[in-house]
Amino acid sequence: MILRHASPEKSGPDGTDATRPLTPAGEEEAMMQGNFLKESGLIPDYIAASTAVRAVRTAEVLALSIGHAPEIFAKQALYNAPGDALLAFVQALPESVSTPLVVAHMPGVAELLLLLTPEFAEMGMDVRPCTLASVTLEPSATWKAVTPGSGALEWLLPPLLGRE
Repeated sequence: MILRHASPEKSGPDGTDATRPLTPAGEEEAMMQGNFLKESGLIPDYIAASTAVRAVRTAEVLALSIGHAPEIFAKQALYNAPGDALLAFVQALPESVSTPLVVAHMPGVAELLLLLTPEFAEMGMDVRPCTLASVTLEPSATWKAVTPGSGALEWLLPPLLGRE
């Protein structure tokens, strides 16, 4: 699963991009996406988020909403990473991981979806903050074997709040 961070404030307390917190609407967006995952029985066994405050907080709120969540791994490599770097991150996941959730930024999230799934390009959808996507891969595929075009877009769920 791939998630764009929820709606952030315009600036961080120190004026930097990396410290931008979530807005109240962003907190609610992340909670609603977590509730969706919980109700659907789609529980990630690995959550990685960009080191940006807004991405880590999105992952935290989502995980709290699920009620059962693994440790959240804050990864600098995901901060404003382009799609090919996000793909390399996925390819390097431990094989013990079966259902990862990657929380990252635009335009990398859309680029990764374009790389993995031909359907995403055909949909022409905007990836607003806190849009959640599920990509299905071949059941026998290893993470190292994930290549451009090897996924199918199972679903794409925009947030119900936080119109930005």
